[in-house]
Amino acid sequence: MVCDNVKLAGPHRGHCVGVAVILSAFIVSRILCLVCGTRFDDSSLDWHWQYLDVPLLTDNLLASCFYLHSQPPGFNLLLGWVLKIAPAHSTLVFHLLFIGCGLTLAISIYSTLATLRVNRNLAVLLPVLFLISPPVLLYENYLFYTYPVAALLSLATALLASYIRTNRTGYVFGFFLVLAAVCCIRSMFHLVYLLGCLALITMLRPSQWRNLCMAAMPALLLVFSLYLKNAILFGTFGASSWLGMNLWNVARENAPRGPLIQLMESERLIEVVNYPTFKPLSTYPARYNQVPDRFAGIDALTLELKQSGHPNLNHYGYILLEKEYRRASVLTVRTFPRSYLRSVADGFLIYFSPSAHYRYLQGNAAQMKQYVTSWNEMGSSAKVDLSSVYRALFGEQISVSYPWPWLVCLPLVFVAGVIFLFIRRVTYGLRRTEVRVVCAFSLFTIAFVALVGNFFDLGENNRFRFLTNPFYFVLFSLCVDRLIRFTRHFYADLRG
Repeated sequence: MVCDNVKLAGPHRGHCVGVAVILSAFIVSRILCLVCGTRFDDSSLDWHWQYLDVPLLTDNLLASCFYLHSQPPGFNLLLGWVLKIAPAHSTLVFHLLFIGCGLTLAISIYSTLATLRVNRNLAVLLPVLFLISPPVLLYENYLFYTYPVAALLSLATALLASYIRTNRTGYVFGFFLVLAAVCCIRSMFHLVYLLGCLALITMLRPSQWRNLCMAAMPALLLVFSLYLKNAILFGTFGASSWLGMNLWNVARENAPRGPLIQLMESERLIEVVNYPTFKPLSTYPARYNQVPDRFAGIDALTLELKQSGHPNLNHYGYILLEKEYRRASVLTVRTFPRSYLRSVADGFLIYFSPSAHYRYLQGNAAQMKQYVTSWNEMGSSAKVDLSSVYRALFGEQISVSYPWPWLVCLPLVFVAGVIFLFIRRVTYGLRRTEVRVVCAFSLFTIAFVALVGNFFDLGENNRFRFLTNPFYFVLFSLCVDRLIRFTRHFYADLRG
């Protein structure tokens, strides 16, 4: 894929130099991280909610993943595979895999920018700046699916750009398979997202609709079969059974306590108010511990606790809880829509905060404290007062101030992407068709993650945004390229 962009990036020698610079920067930065004391953190393996119990991963991987309803099975399959083939060196293997994800991120961004015919120096420099940024360094050293998903999305973008440039079916086939892998790892990327990508690209390339549909069919069938399996086994057509619990965290956050209790009592859902989400089953009434006879003996669905003592949130009882929480959430949103929108606004503020602020990254962040602090201060030094906005929208007298650089710059980059998509003149000197398709895919993914993440969850919204940071970065690179070209033409006109 990268090699196919040689003609776009310049002579073969220039292309090789660009890749060599990126690889050199990657190696040097990772060595410096090790010198600073950064280490790969896989301590979450024993307790993360999203993971099956370690004995199930090592001794009964396929069956346990088949009965996994809380998460798509992709990442658990990877965890189990590594634990099986390298039980004594699993940390090293995980680290190497995540380093591979980092290389995929950098090379994919470079390949995309080269395909779009961005200035060659920018196409090298900006990916280097991205791969040495603190959020990338920190997520690369934490065992969670956020970093691999970001890498896969970047790879998908590069494949899509290469397809538009060459019309080779293999690229678009790979594009949809990569997106299917994303859907099988992260439940946020619903089947609707995959269908939306197909519809979007077909709209932009209507003459290729038949090839696009054929290329997307295996990916669609793979994701649909996962959803169908969950529908047959558990009665939930989706990749995760946590929607109701996640939505309840958003719906109840700012709802008035007294009226909320009265509403739940009238609908016989008062227990939902009294019990927090994502807690051990012993927290809830005993009826939620019951498992249908057809699932007896399946540890992934019957064990209440993991070997480490942490709750097994894939227990069958959480399916029943999710339905109660979902019903309560819908009632709460309908009854207190303003309170719900206030929670969504809070989610967006978290979304625009530095993605390195994720709490589980703080161990490694302390090892490069000065660097991380400087990066975060760059986007949080100046603050804007949002109290009047909250008062006008939600009628609340509260003091809200927020760092404006991220809150302003990221939406501006998004708007710039819209301009690149619709205004032909600003793409002068670039590959217009490739720019339009890449911008459309980037904007759609950014909007999808922002809307789904902030309307249906609250708490780790800045981690959601990290998934789309590569898209923001590609759009930002286009803006910088346009600025450089405009400046050159401006001074050329002055001299002329």
